[in-house]
Amino acid sequence: MAREVQPYKALAGYSDKLDPVIAHVYDSFAAQLPQHSRLASWALEQGKSYTLRPSKRVRGSLAAAAYDQATDQKYSEAGLRLGAAIEIVQNYLLIVDDVIDRSATRRGLPSIHKLYQEFSGSSEREADMMAILVGELQGQLVNYTIASIEGVSDGSKLTIMKMLARDLTITDLAQMDDIWQQFGIRDIGEEELIRKYEQKSSYYSFVNPLVCGLVLADKDAEVARKEAELFGLPAGIAFQLRDDYLGVFGDMNQTGKPTLDDLREGKYTLMVHLAANSASDEQRTILGSVLGNVDANEAELLQFQQILTRTGAVDAALQRAESYKEAATTAARAATGWSSEFGEILAGLVEFSVRRTA
Repeated sequence: MAREVQPYKALAGYSDKLDPVIAHVYDSFAAQLPQHSRLASWALEQGKSYTLRPSKRVRGSLAAAAYDQATDQKYSEAGLRLGAAIEIVQNYLLIVDDVIDRSATRRGLPSIHKLYQEFSGSSEREADMMAILVGELQGQLVNYTIASIEGVSDGSKLTIMKMLARDLTITDLAQMDDIWQQFGIRDIGEEELIRKYEQKSSYYSFVNPLVCGLVLADKDAEVARKEAELFGLPAGIAFQLRDDYLGVFGDMNQTGKPTLDDLREGKYTLMVHLAANSASDEQRTILGSVLGNVDANEAELLQFQQILTRTGAVDAALQRAESYKEAATTAARAATGWSSEFGEILAGLVEFSVRRTA
């Protein structure tokens, strides 16, 4: 049996190494651009500082570690460059997500649209448009970063770009589903929610970083994707179910995001779905009145939390997370496309996903 490996003892070193690589990518890219305005300089700097905000860098670390274990290296330049690209992908999605969710903060600091209002004194609409454009800048930087990786084949880089385009499209389509699925307006089934979780979280959080690292090391793309999905799809669902919980019951000092955000946005999660199916008429009326209410307050959040708890929805959703975690753990340990030690790191990573408080 493989020895137990704590995932963040194994991956934390990558997190530390990624920051200077990310900073270099932004600086070198900006240096190639023609002279630009004060606003453009602000936008480029905000993209960089947003990406470098304190976080665990899980996705980038996973991609870099996958490449290194496949090539018998540690903290390789190619792996870290790929990890930087994957981290920029993550922040591109988050910047846009902040606008969609009307989130004022991210990782304990103001979101880009709020920073723009401070910078310019603009309207909310102008700030939202500018934040989306800042997000798009990150998207342009991703391909530049991958194309600039040295010491690997052009074929593997091209394959990664194709896979990234495919997986981000899957994520974007799931984001549309997330907006579409609303309590009391449309009839949404559990199967649709789970599919959304797979497509919204699993691909960009687990499948894509893992398969990109393997393909950069010249592993067969189809084989790599198959094993990455066997692990990553259930891992992503487990991660998202925990994320739903933290979005309502988490400590903002740890999550960096207010617990009222998901309530005000009207997020239709599996917890909400399970609660609605078990709720009394009175409880369903309350759910309908507070979900999506942009003026919802702390007292209404408490009512919402109590309904989720008393209907058994919280326990049921967290138990589902445990089941998906077990499926991911089994797949991580059974795969032949990576070492048994790396399989234990993946198992530890998904274990962390359902225990985390941030």
